[in-house]
Amino acid sequence: EAGIDWFIDDNYQTYLEMNKNGICCFLMDTLHNRKHEVGFKRILNFADFKNRFNLRAPANIQIVGPLFNVETK
Repeated sequence: EAGIDWFIDDNYQTYLEMNKNGICCFLMDTLHNRKHEVGFKRILNFADFKNRFNLRAPANIQIVGPLFNVETK
């Protein structure tokens, strides 16, 4: 509905909600979320995310800035 293919967040609850609602969410590695096991969906930084997906589909992913948060009130 929102047209989101992938989502990256460092908040574990957001990660759970996005995946529960059918949006593929990755968890950005931080000190406050390392206690949660998320397997391959943990990323170290945006370059890590881009490198992983370019291995599967070379040159088919671009991270276009600026990066920002989308929040609802």
